[in-house]
Amino acid sequence: MQSAPRDRRVKQKYCRNLYKDLSLFTTLDTSKIHIDIGGTCCMSAGTITLFPIAGKQFFFNVPDSWCEECDLTHQLIQKITADYEDIEIEVKPWIENLPKALRRGGWHPPVVLIDDKLFSQGVVPNDRKLREYLDNLLVKNKRQLLQKECPQTP
Repeated sequence: MQSAPRDRRVKQKYCRNLYKDLSLFTTLDTSKIHIDIGGTCCMSAGTITLFPIAGKQFFFNVPDSWCEECDLTHQLIQKITADYEDIEIEVKPWIENLPKALRRGGWHPPVVLIDDKLFSQGVVPNDRKLREYLDNLLVKNKRQLLQKECPQTP
């Protein structure tokens, strides 16, 4: 979570940048929006959690050759999230976190969760679909930011 700036000039620049970012994702008129910079107005856009079977699992190592999809999925997620600032990546071993993966419906690694919702399992995700899903997630989070955190002024 990013804290808001304290200096007034920095706050104004921060607001302009936030308005510009919001105008890219929404059709709302950002000139009539008031953002309280005193609090924390920014939030993480989302978390991508990857559960691979390859790599260190408990006290043993699973060779990468057993799950080439795991490595390809990790590379794809890193490549795509480089374009997004606020998206965090978590890589957790599938066997060690089996209960969490199974509760979310991830039976076959590599399991990809986005904000604890199953996105894909068993295959390398489609690049275009992952980007569309993340774009929609950003739009949704930006709108929630406007509605809940930042009061609008008439």
